[in-house]
Amino acid sequence: QAHRWKVHVCNHLAALEVSMADYIVFADADCWMVNQPPGHSWVTRAVQFMETHPNCLIVSPNDGEPKRVTDRISQQMFLAHVAEFKQVDLDQPGWDGDVNVPGGPFPQYWGMLEGRLDLYCQHTDKYRYVLGPEYRYWHWNKINPTTDHFELDRSKY
Repeated sequence: QAHRWKVHVCNHLAALEVSMADYIVFADADCWMVNQPPGHSWVTRAVQFMETHPNCLIVSPNDGEPKRVTDRISQQMFLAHVAEFKQVDLDQPGWDGDVNVPGGPFPQYWGMLEGRLDLYCQHTDKYRYVLGPEYRYWHWNKINPTTDHFELDRSKY
């Protein structure tokens, strides 16, 4: 019981409480954009998508796989509509407690924010949209063995 999901996402929950914006972006500290078309932002593209797709709960930049609609969630980097996201039932709606879902992620997923959002999406016919590779982010910075600091040279990723 060392991992308590609300502690893991306290910044997400606190930001939702105080946000006065229409949309909010959440990003883990070790995630950063590595590709976007010149003069374009994944955030702008995500807002455009959400405004025309009412069943979309969150939009993420690309994670290295094809663009897609999915109920598999990653909390690494995503945009959400604040008012709707505040209404999400995070109490695992419709879950039978089985962590061994065929083709599913690691068992702890279902207790974390990702799994809770996944279950909400399944229960409400919502989804996550992942943008195409022109909006690519990277997770988990490499350590430069020479300097023992994070590698900042993007060509080495």
